[in-house]
Amino acid sequence: MLEQILPAGVAVEEVFGDVPDAKLLPEEEAVIATAVARRRTEFATARACARAALARLGEPAVPILAGAKGAQASSPWGWTPSRTTRSPMASSA
Repeated sequence: MLEQILPAGVAVEEVFGDVPDAKLLPEEEAVIATAVARRRTEFATARACARAALARLGEPAVPILAGAKGAQASSPWGWTPSRTTRSPMASSA
């Protein structure tokens, strides 16, 4: 759906519902360790989408962490994932 409205060169991953087996990297686990189960699932789903979109751009899996003072996450290569986890859809571009 989103890939139809975004410009060429933008990688998109979208899912409808949670990704129940989404794995977090250790650095991400540390950030969300004390959150309730629902928040952990949303967090993991958003990162799974972001990693899948970044993989389409040829980037390896790395932790996706918030920036300074909780600001938008960024990647080591300068990509800035944009995520949403509004039920029933999660996406990253």
